[in-house]
Amino acid sequence: MFDFDQTLIRENSLGSLFKSVSGHRLIWPHAVPAFFTKKCWSAGVRQAIKEHLYKRYLIGISECQLYELGQKQAHSYTPISEVVDALQKHAAGNGEVWIVTASPAPFVRGIIDSLGWPYHCLIGTNLPEVDGLYNGDLGLECSHEEKVININKAVRKQNGLVDLELAYGNLPPDLPMLLMAEKAFIVTEGKVRKLRKCHTLSVDNVLT
Repeated sequence: MFDFDQTLIRENSLGSLFKSVSGHRLIWPHAVPAFFTKKCWSAGVRQAIKEHLYKRYLIGISECQLYELGQKQAHSYTPISEVVDALQKHAAGNGEVWIVTASPAPFVRGIIDSLGWPYHCLIGTNLPEVDGLYNGDLGLECSHEEKVININKAVRKQNGLVDLELAYGNLPPDLPMLLMAEKAFIVTEGKVRKLRKCHTLSVDNVLT
């Protein structure tokens, strides 16, 4: 299992997605209204900004358009070579590669297909649609514990005959997913460290 943003690539792909669909070089000035919403106080600034940008820029976008945007953006990102090498080595050894991302699934699929990385399953955020077009809502983002729920759904589709051997992700959002695997690795600013599983789960004491 491989997270995508800041794990397989150094960047957060959502930033370039919003820039591409909005035509703006800078996104943060257009996120200011999110600070004055109830969501900012109830769910936090980060979530409020994200939901505001989804509503403003992805409404009326189709799955096909998102996929094509991913293809166009693919080579603007910086792959983290150690993690990509691990992905390709695992695939070459007849292992299944699952990419699990909080970003919109069609967008990330377009990126990965363009880069030619092997994968068996892509689990990501699926955006609510009306008549085949996204309605601007974020819905259930595939992040934190929601990643675990979606991974378990994928495992059940294979009758539970899946060994979750490896996981790569970043802290803190990917910790629930990392703890599902036999071996887990944390990626921080392009550097890979092994996760030390312990009874007290905090960001400070899970690294070796």
